[in-house]
Amino acid sequence: MRLKSVPVAEAVGQPLAHDLTRIVPGQVKETAFKRGYIVKAEDLERLRDMGRNSLYIIELRPDEVHENDAAVRLSRMLAGDGLSFGPPAEGKVNMNAALKGLVKVHVRATASLNGIPPLTLSTLHTNTVCQDGQMVASAKIVPLSVQERYLERAERIRERYGPLIQVKPFLPLKVGAVVTGQEILTGRITDGFDQRVMPRIVRYGAKMVGKEVVGDDPKDIARAIEKQITGGAELIVVTGGLSVDPDDKTRQGIRMTGARQIFYGSPVLPGAMFLYARLGETPVLGVPACVYYNHRTVFDLVLPRILAGEVLTRAEISALGHGGLCQLCETCTFPHCPFGKGGA
Repeated sequence: MRLKSVPVAEAVGQPLAHDLTRIVPGQVKETAFKRGYIVKAEDLERLRDMGRNSLYIIELRPDEVHENDAAVRLSRMLAGDGLSFGPPAEGKVNMNAALKGLVKVHVRATASLNGIPPLTLSTLHTNTVCQDGQMVASAKIVPLSVQERYLERAERIRERYGPLIQVKPFLPLKVGAVVTGQEILTGRITDGFDQRVMPRIVRYGAKMVGKEVVGDDPKDIARAIEKQITGGAELIVVTGGLSVDPDDKTRQGIRMTGARQIFYGSPVLPGAMFLYARLGETPVLGVPACVYYNHRTVFDLVLPRILAGEVLTRAEISALGHGGLCQLCETCTFPHCPFGKGGA
């Protein structure tokens, strides 16, 4: 790349080699002139107001790519499904969610990509819930141009690992609930499922298709789970009765259905007594009582992934311990806090 410096007064009639940014502290940051813009005489004073006494004209070698063109290529190269792209500016392309869903980042591959000096990819944490139109990543070229060989290295990373960033949609699963506890069945304690748990489920587009309150008999718990599945439930949520107290029988009831336990006892607080099992293809989530009185628990970390169609492994749940300690803030700001962000 060859840079040719041209005094502003001599730039009239020449195309700009790169975007020019106008900044007014505390008020605005914008691209005032785009790459390729032909400078006019009436632009000179504005350029001087921006502190531009000279402009650069870039002459690229055959093996070089301009920053904006390279950013477009890089963003498309790294992206998977569920994304849309903003226009290139200053060597950067923002990548936005094209739907409400779960951000998935290949963390190892992203680290490899960012080890290539001229290239960068900045993302949200993997497994972050995002809204339609939300910016989830940005691909940027650091210098004004980049050699083709660096983009070829990025292509090899994509070929090896697949997409580095994508958004998975939430599935409209049918959910059946089983609320356990003799104290709830007899009315001594008010059932708080509809107020405290159901909203956490339906916010992702899932649909409640049934709920049954049972006591602490494992046979009754197993029967209620099987009834929900017979009624069409594709996900079962069982609440309560999961501690080591001898009277808590929910775990036994889940086991009596023939479900395969993947994990019991999560490294996330609140939610240490969480249980994850699968009955055939149907996930069964045993949710401890903390879900009724804590703003966020392990349930809020696992549920979005289940609703995005993922089958979690024991290793993935174990990894949630890093960042899995909720600070129990008086004002909850989740997901804009560290809770659950370390389990990549």
